[in-house]
Amino acid sequence: MKKSYYGFVLVPLILAGCGGADNVAVPTLGQVEEKVIEVSEDPTKFGIADGDVMEKAEDTEAEVRADGEEGSVLDGITFADLQAGNTVELLDVSGGNASGKAWTTVKDGQTYHRAVGQDLPELEADYFYEGWLVRKPVEGEFFSTGEMTKQPNGEWLLEYVRDGDFLDHAKVVITLEPNDGDPAPAAHIIEN
Repeated sequence: MKKSYYGFVLVPLILAGCGGADNVAVPTLGQVEEKVIEVSEDPTKFGIADGDVMEKAEDTEAEVRADGEEGSVLDGITFADLQAGNTVELLDVSGGNASGKAWTTVKDGQTYHRAVGQDLPELEADYFYEGWLVRKPVEGEFFSTGEMTKQPNGEWLLEYVRDGDFLDHAKVVITLEPNDGDPAPAAHIIEN
């Protein structure tokens, strides 16, 4: 889902006002060109600091939701809400060039988690990507956050909600899983 923000091209007006452009024709209001700028609801797609994008969105009173689509398990949570918790850059540990980012926060007694993966290897038949929140891997203090789904833009998305505070599970792992019914984590792809 994308939102449009309208702006006006005012460069000739600014140049004329600076005194350095005496021969610049200053357009009248009717001559100003209108531009439409598409802004993605997922600030990570631009490589811009998440806070910068949120400030711009808040300045225009536009709510940037974490879920981005109706029917998401993260209904009612904004991207700013997610940023208030843990933010993790996910790095490839499988020898590839995959990456990602994950956010986990607690609001109203529930843990909300969102992970986005980019450049994950194409899946073979009967395999899927699964997310995990980990507190102490050696002691087995981790749990699955579910299966990732491929988005139309090629990214992989996982959204998860659970009652209680699980911010102490700060490590995020995305694994490549065979569809064999084994609940244990398999090959780690991206994590941090």
